[in-house]
Amino acid sequence: MFQRVAASLLVAAALAGCSLLPGQSPKVSNPQPPGISYRYRDSLADAQSKAESYCGQWDKRATLDGTKPAGTDHIASFSCS
Repeated sequence: MFQRVAASLLVAAALAGCSLLPGQSPKVSNPQPPGISYRYRDSLADAQSKAESYCGQWDKRATLDGTKPAGTDHIASFSCS
């Protein structure tokens, strides 16, 4: 019984150290830019155009990370940078 109480207190103390003070907001360090994947059949240019529009929401450019087959289609993955 004592071990359970001690363990609960230890967890509570650890979580209290992680809490934010009133008025503080969490900060993201090294945020990852958004990315997206599109399925295409014949034209990678169509997927590239859609990715450019998507990344443009963040004032970023789409960069092709790679393609892979998906049945009779392909999947193109893009990062926004």
